[in-house]
Amino acid sequence: MIRELDQERGSTCAADFRDRLNVGRKLAIQILEYFDRIGFTRRRGNDHLLRDALLFPQKE
Repeated sequence: MIRELDQERGSTCAADFRDRLNVGRKLAIQILEYFDRIGFTRRRGNDHLLRDALLFPQKE
């Protein structure tokens, strides 16, 4: 899901992530902050960028 948002917009913001998951804002932000902490994403302003897009290979 993060990979899809990253491909569509080049990054993921909390609002788009929240809408895609259909959860509350607090939970969406907690999940994104967790991804930042473990190194899947990095935060730049209000956006979260994939650190290495190759970690999530595209399905064929």
